[in-house]
Amino acid sequence: MLATVVSAKQITVKVGDICQAQGSPISSKKDCNIKEGTVIIFKCSKWWPEPVKIYKNGVKVAEWKGKNYTASYTWTAKKNARIKWSKFGRKNPYIYVSDSETSDPVVREPAENEEESDACKQLKANAQKEIDNLAYDESKSLSENKAAVDAILAKLDRDLADQRLKEARERMVELESSFDSYKANRKSYLDAVLDADASTTCKTIVSDAKARIESVSYASNKTFAENRDVIDAIVHNCEDDVADQVEAENREREAKYADEYNAYKIKRASDCEDLGKDGDNDACLNAIAKAKSDIMALTYRRAASLQSNKDDVDDIYSDLSSSLNRIRKAEADAVQLAANKLTFDSYRSAMVKAVEDMVTEDDDDSESKQLISNAMNDIKNMKYDEAKTLNQNKTAVEDVIAPLSTQLVSLRMKNAAKKLAANKAAFEDYKKSIRLVK
Repeated sequence: MLATVVSAKQITVKVGDICQAQGSPISSKKDCNIKEGTVIIFKCSKWWPEPVKIYKNGVKVAEWKGKNYTASYTWTAKKNARIKWSKFGRKNPYIYVSDSETSDPVVREPAENEEESDACKQLKANAQKEIDNLAYDESKSLSENKAAVDAILAKLDRDLADQRLKEARERMVELESSFDSYKANRKSYLDAVLDADASTTCKTIVSDAKARIESVSYASNKTFAENRDVIDAIVHNCEDDVADQVEAENREREAKYADEYNAYKIKRASDCEDLGKDGDNDACLNAIAKAKSDIMALTYRRAASLQSNKDDVDDIYSDLSSSLNRIRKAEADAVQLAANKLTFDSYRSAMVKAVEDMVTEDDDDSESKQLISNAMNDIKNMKYDEAKTLNQNKTAVEDVIAPLSTQLVSLRMKNAAKKLAANKAAFEDYKKSIRLVK
């Protein structure tokens, strides 16, 4: 849809809930083009608190806050002048005007070493051919014949000017398209400036900046980089404004919840003290003291909610509870280990004595006595294995004694058989030694 074209010497636009100019088609319901030289007076006439802001070529030139029936802003339109309302209303009270010094792109002669376009080269070639083919008209004077050449050159100058303007306009279209793409990119970038829980004010700042970007038209009297700088300035200002607003909101949030947060820290520090038990060792007492100190040293994280900050306190309390359980268990395990070692030492001594009592001086031979001695030494040299239970350590002792009994029985049976055979032989020898009949 084509925008309304407004042409008049001076127009007063009453800025209220709906902006309207008396007897003129200017209305906030529709964007409009303004003829060069037209004077527009924006006169504030509002009772609502939201500030009205007027932007010219992307730069804020007026701002009216609160109830206001006196403020005004005067704008004299230049070429390509336009008013964009961007859905003007109390929730979006922004007016965007734009214009430029010139309607056509700047056309210049190519530099000495700059390549001429093919179309311009062809125009020059055609003119050269026309001049070369021009015959001297004997019915005319020399001046008149030269004038014919000059006419070709004059036409060439006009044709070159038209061609260069055409090419400049084509380049301008390309630049404007690239500029629009850059504006769209920067608007998308601004969407990422906001966090998921951004405030309405921050969202308004970004929305405002995006609208300002959209209102900026490509200035043909500037380079692409200079036009891009205008957009970048809006983006950077928006980022700064959002950062300032977030900081202000964080300070406000911190001040609002400071008393409740500090009271919660004091309560949780007291809860840490209550986790202590009679008989706690120094490690437990130090852990409790450190947890209390860490809680009281916490500072309110402005960017986080009150509950999230309370969670920081609770994390320290929970960590302390787990740490105390580990410390107490380690201490109990150490006490039990010491007791198990004492029990094991007593059991080992008893087992050494039991093995020692297995020796029978009259019946056992040297092999049996050595077997018993080796078992006693093995048991005496055994160390308590902390990786095993008390019963498992006792079993290790029993594993030394169990085969000993079997081995002794076997040896003693062999020795008894040998001794019996020897006794029998001795008995026979004894009998032979007695001769009653000569």
